[in-house]
Amino acid sequence: MREAICYPNINPHNPELKRYMEKCRLSKYISALDTENDWQVILSPGELQRVAFIRIFLTKPDMVFLDETTSALDEPTEHMLYAKMRTKLPNMIVLSVAHRCTLRQFHNKNLELGSDISLRAS
Repeated sequence: MREAICYPNINPHNPELKRYMEKCRLSKYISALDTENDWQVILSPGELQRVAFIRIFLTKPDMVFLDETTSALDEPTEHMLYAKMRTKLPNMIVLSVAHRCTLRQFHNKNLELGSDISLRAS
């Protein structure tokens, strides 16, 4: 599990790893951190999406591109993860592609693509 979360180049012994697993609601897997398995198959789509947020918190990038990164999550979990990301990494540029309007509150610009192929920026 540790290698799956830390792929491709995150320090697998990062002292914050377990804390972020708890914060991203994956604490039930802490005991399996050193277990090798096919985690891509074992973890649910929502759990895999939460792994993506753990990677963001551990790497602290200047910019992140999130494409439907919360589509398998319920709205309260989506809100918690985005709010935590905006709080912990306030200067990070976040570009999200999503179908849910619930993510608008976490962005200062919105680009809508409609069926008429026109672009509307707000």
